[in-house]
Amino acid sequence: MVVEMPGSRITGMAGAEHTLAAACVSGEVRLVDTRMRNNVGVQAYAHAAATAVDLSVENSLLVTGGSDGVVKWWDRRSLRSCLYQDNAHTPKADEGVCGVCILPTTSTVVSGGGDGLARLYYLKEE
Repeated sequence: MVVEMPGSRITGMAGAEHTLAAACVSGEVRLVDTRMRNNVGVQAYAHAAATAVDLSVENSLLVTGGSDGVVKWWDRRSLRSCLYQDNAHTPKADEGVCGVCILPTTSTVVSGGGDGLARLYYLKEE
């Protein structure tokens, strides 16, 4: 299977269930339904350049990181607005956020940056 994402260089990918997320240099985060083989959502200009992405299997959380050093949390069902954001990392040599990870079953998000820091976020259970 090949899913075309014209006009954007992909810098990070993640998957959960039947959803694939791609972080793109254009700043977009694109979601693809692997069963239907098509784009199901685009968060346009989530960052100056989106560099990292992860999806939660347990809930609808999508976390992104960008060259701007910002980590953002989204509801992947709607992608309409950012739920929360943090200026987590100081960009160094055009590298802001280099990776994000949602740890399964722990309600924890981790980000790593070009500044050499790893940040842990403990999500509040509702």
